[in-house]
Amino acid sequence: MCIDDFALCRRVDYGTIMVDSQSHKIIDKIHSRTIDDVAAWLKLYPHLTIVSRDGATLYKNAVIEANPNIQHVSDRFHLLKNLTDYAKKAIQGLLPSKIILAPPEDTIEIPINKAIEHYTDFDRNKLVKVQEVNAPSVNTFEN
Repeated sequence: MCIDDFALCRRVDYGTIMVDSQSHKIIDKIHSRTIDDVAAWLKLYPHLTIVSRDGATLYKNAVIEANPNIQHVSDRFHLLKNLTDYAKKAIQGLLPSKIILAPPEDTIEIPINKAIEHYTDFDRNKLVKVQEVNAPSVNTFEN
């Protein structure tokens, strides 16, 4: 079985939803997130052996109060979220904080040929700007 919270009125009122982990169908909803109410509901199902839940201590404590022998597992959403968060941190730790790209050693000059005569003024100006950007920069130092 899966236990999670849901918003009755966002940021104001929340409840708890119980979902069958096999059929993915809602078993029940209770309009409370208190440990006592959730534990009381769980006690109605003494045959439960596994509960999938998020990391909230509220649900952890409710499950323990209802039956300390129930095995807790992380729900799929939070498992994947935590995995991607840890992977992102690990990858960021391996990479330098700044990567500096060197300018290309060889630049390709695009020749302006007779075909440019058929370009519109807009396209001709774009081509000239591209050539200016791609032109090798010349640093001159005068004494």
